[in-house]
Amino acid sequence: MAPPKEKLEPTKQTLTAVLLADSFTQRFRPITVERPKVLLPLVNTPLIEYTLEWLALNKVEEIFVFCCAHADQIKKYLADSKWLRQRSPRIITVVARNCLSAGEALRALDQKDIIKGDFVLVSGDTVSNVDLGPALAAHRARRERDKNAIMTMASTSLGPVGAL
Repeated sequence: MAPPKEKLEPTKQTLTAVLLADSFTQRFRPITVERPKVLLPLVNTPLIEYTLEWLALNKVEEIFVFCCAHADQIKKYLADSKWLRQRSPRIITVVARNCLSAGEALRALDQKDIIKGDFVLVSGDTVSNVDLGPALAAHRARRERDKNAIMTMASTSLGPVGAL
């Protein structure tokens, strides 16, 4: 008689975020011709700081900052900030200067084979204090029931919307 199989614990997946540091719009021109929107100040603090703090508070362990226009300014800002000097979350900049939309940015990330599992996609100018836990749990439960449920979209005004 064979010994009973041990039930394997599921491996913990790193909670990853992709922060789009380019808005792919021209709404803030002429201000954003020479400076990225994520570095524009809100109460004397660059917008990207609010987004990074929010992701860190939600226990995101790895953040890919996707830069297109003004990539050098964003990389310099991050290098001069506290974010690259601390262990968690780990910040990795990804530069692809030829992307003109969020879809092209995601395609470029896929081609670089950087993202290995679930991730949170967020604009670099997000100012929020929403707990991501319930949305992530709902997504994981939905995907457990249906492997084709690859995305859960959340809106700050509507809450979790549904899966694709």
